[in-house]
Amino acid sequence: MRSVTPAKSVAALALAFLLAGTGGAVAGAKVTSAKIKDNTIQSRDIRNGTIKAKDLTKSARKAFRDGVRGYEVVFEQMSFPADQLTTHTASCPAGKRLIGGFAPITSDPYAPDWFRYYLFHSGEGIAVEVRDTYATTVEAQLICAYVS
Repeated sequence: MRSVTPAKSVAALALAFLLAGTGGAVAGAKVTSAKIKDNTIQSRDIRNGTIKAKDLTKSARKAFRDGVRGYEVVFEQMSFPADQLTTHTASCPAGKRLIGGFAPITSDPYAPDWFRYYLFHSGEGIAVEVRDTYATTVEAQLICAYVS
């Protein structure tokens, strides 16, 4: 009778783990929609050509078909007095929707005491709030377009 060596025991154990682990890895690698947290899938996670028009909502298909027209950048200078929390708003031209934008501070080399800008949920414009020790100027930049 042949004796069992430590090398043969380790090899057999490794083979058993390998065979058992392979079946588990395949079953464990399957990701279902129930396992995906909402809003976590990004473009880089989707193979090109795998999403078809039938997978999109009716409004998304219409937006792709009709597209965005009349793209323009609107610049709005806003002046904020010293030592006051002040809000200014800027809007897109009539009929156009805000599709992006930002509001950099242009006059104060230091960070203001309070600064915030946000895009309106309605898609019409942007609001900027500033409170600073010094008078401050902000140039809001709105990206506007006709969206079908």
